[in-house]
Amino acid sequence: MSGGEGLEMSEVYFQEAGSGDPVTVLLHSSTADGRMWDPLWPALTARSRVIRLDFRGYGRTPYASPVPYGDCGDVAALLTRLGLTRVLLVGASYGGQVALEVATAHPELVGGLVLLDAGCGLPKTPDLRAFIISGSAPGTWPRCCRGRGWWSWSGPVTCRAWSGRSRSPT
Repeated sequence: MSGGEGLEMSEVYFQEAGSGDPVTVLLHSSTADGRMWDPLWPALTARSRVIRLDFRGYGRTPYASPVPYGDCGDVAALLTRLGLTRVLLVGASYGGQVALEVATAHPELVGGLVLLDAGCGLPKTPDLRAFIISGSAPGTWPRCCRGRGWWSWSGPVTCRAWSGRSRSPT
């Protein structure tokens, strides 16, 4: 595959080990690469086949794309090349967002999802931007976030960390 559908798979670094089902595919966060899974690698690979990869521009995968691309396309292309279907996708932060994109665009490839602090793409509204900048208390959370079970006090902490505001929640 090439172009918008994914890199040539010879260029995407991936590692696999173990055997058995379900096949687990580990997708890293945007501040790491596939090595973030090192502490879990021995335990996971002792139980089943596990694959981890580096997204473009991370770790051992080059960022060389003269055309638009998507990490979702790269993951789907890798799974297809390896002849895999119904995998368990485990994604941390940005990797969780990619896992959701793969599950939505290619449901035949995904048998399950484990999402760890997944970036789900909150709507970029003016009230969300104001909230991130201000570090507001929970009572003033943006309208788009109120009443959602996934938005706990960790959401504001994460928003402040990503926006460079690291003070504790009020």
